[in-house]
Amino acid sequence: MALLLRSMLRPAVLSRTQACVVYRHAVPMGTSTKEDMSKFWDKNARLKRPLSPHISIYSWSIPMMMSISHRGTGVALSSGTACPLASLRLTLQSCKKSPETVVTGGT
Repeated sequence: MALLLRSMLRPAVLSRTQACVVYRHAVPMGTSTKEDMSKFWDKNARLKRPLSPHISIYSWSIPMMMSISHRGTGVALSSGTACPLASLRLTLQSCKKSPETVVTGGT
């Protein structure tokens, strides 16, 4: 989509000679993703790098703890709000279906 918009709008912004120069020098990518990934893994194996860093190499810091606690409290607040609202909605729906059981206590 972006390429389509660029190709439609660029001639309006640039003069015709500049637009031709831009398109003439466009070159397709030379390598594929598989080639790049194989080069990446070969280099990591050659240098004996670990697959991923373990959590033990990170030292705990205030921003890290604040980020984790912020995410945790966000999940707790959203679930603490959503669960009571869902139960209230279900209660109100059951009241709409059979209002006489709510008024008389089910007898």
